[in-house]
This record gives sequence, C-alpha cells and structure tokens, in this order.
Amino acid sequence: MVYDKAYRKKWRAENADKERASRRAWYLRNKDKVRGYCKKWSAKNRDRLRKYSMDWYFRHKNQHQAYCKAYKTGKILVNGKSMTRGSYYAARWRAAHPELHKKRAKVYSAKYRKRPEVKAAQLVRTRRYYARHAEERAIKKALRRKHWMDKLYAGQLFKKPKNVIFEPEYLGKWAALYNLTPHRGTLYEISSSRHGKMHYFKIAIDGRKELLHRAIVEGYLGRKLGRHIVVHHKDGNPLNNDVANLQEMSIRDHIQLHVAERQGV
Repeated sequence: MVYDKAYRKKWRAENADKERASRRAWYLRNKDKVRGYCKKWSAKNRDRLRKYSMDWYFRHKNQHQAYCKAYKTGKILVNGKSMTRGSYYAARWRAAHPELHKKRAKVYSAKYRKRPEVKAAQLVRTRRYYARHAEERAIKKALRRKHWMDKLYAGQLFKKPKNVIFEPEYLGKWAALYNLTPHRGTLYEISSSRHGKMHYFKIAIDGRKELLHRAIVEGYLGRKLGRHIVVHHKDGNPLNNDVANLQEMSIRDHIQLHVAERQGV
C-alpha cells in the first residue's frame, strides 16, 4: 500500500500524543542503557568534542559573551539586541497576530488619545502640584542626601578588595575632610593603580581621585597632606594599608630611606 505525504502528515497529527508517549515509555525502559552509551561515546570522543567546542567559542566569542551578559541581567538577546522577557514575548505575539494587534492599537489610541486642550490642562495641573509641594520635595531631597552622606562619612559605602588591609572609617573621614558628596545607592570600588614597578590602590569619589594609603593617612590625621609629602609603607607591602604600617615623610627622606635599604645600611 502506497501512502502519500498528505496521509502521513494527517496520521502524525492525529497520533502525535500517542507517538510521544510511546517514545517516552521506550526511553524510561532503556534509560540506563542510553546513558551508558552516551557516556561511553563522550569518553571515546572527548578530544574531538573539546576541539569542536573551542572552535565554536572562538567563532562566536562576541555573541557568546553578549548572551552571558544578557542572561545575568535577566534579559534575552534577540538579533544582537538585549530586551526583557516581557518585551520579547510581546514582540512575538505582535508578529504572530499582526491584524489583531493593529485593531487593538487602533481602539486603544481612539480611547486614550489626548486632545491638545486635555494635554494643556494636565500640564497646568502638574505645574500647580509641583509649585504646591516644592518645599516638601526639597526637604525630602535634603534628608535623602544627608542619609547617604552620613553613610559615606561613616565608611559604609566602600567595597573592600580581597587581601587589602585598611579601615573604611578613615576613608569616610577623608571624604568628610574634602566635603565629598556621594551618588545615591553607589558603592565605591577600590581599584588597582600602577605607579612605576609598584601596584597601589586608588579611590575615586565625586570626581576626586586619590591613592588609598594617602587618603587613609589624611583621614587619620584629619588634615590635608602637601605635595612635598609622601606616605611610606613600613613593611614594603602595598596591600597592608593599616594606619600602623603607614608613615608620612618628605620626598627627600623617602628617597634617602630607600637608597639606604638598597645599600644594606
């Protein structure tokens, strides 16, 4: 008996659930056998799989990194464009139902479209509201600013790098010394900075950048250091920015100290 394509397609559509159930039952009966075969094949072709995966990664490196970034932020990457899941599914629905979407959009715009006189009246109401509550909004803004400034000056807005020793309270005192203003909700990172052969750390707040050990000494002393003053690490370890390990001295004394250390005096 010869079956044409239309009959096969119709039969598959009618028996799709039955066929899926039979495949699932077969897999459950032979699950261990299938998994054993897959493990055996993977062990046999491990080098080939690794090569294929590395080749794919280097061919699609930028795309892979973009996908990872979008996944971490809870978004979906579509044609190189990052969008939220809600926007993605809404775009899919619009593409699948263009006529219905046009009809709904037309009804929505006719119902909620604002005439010029309505927009003008709304603008007047908005301006009146802001004028009436200007003082209250200013007070709330000042309280929010004071809250974040108190947190900054208490040393609670700094991310502590791994293996770096320092006391955040002195960084808060340094910020208070220069009257620095924090951005609301910002945690300040302490980044690595290279000076010659040495790796130091620096902090940047409100447009002001300073070396970490120098900022700590200024916060500890409660005064600003001049340009002719340097801060020396007693044990020579730039990771140890404890106050007991830091010493202020002039540039000349600092040079003489390191010359004497090299000469073994």
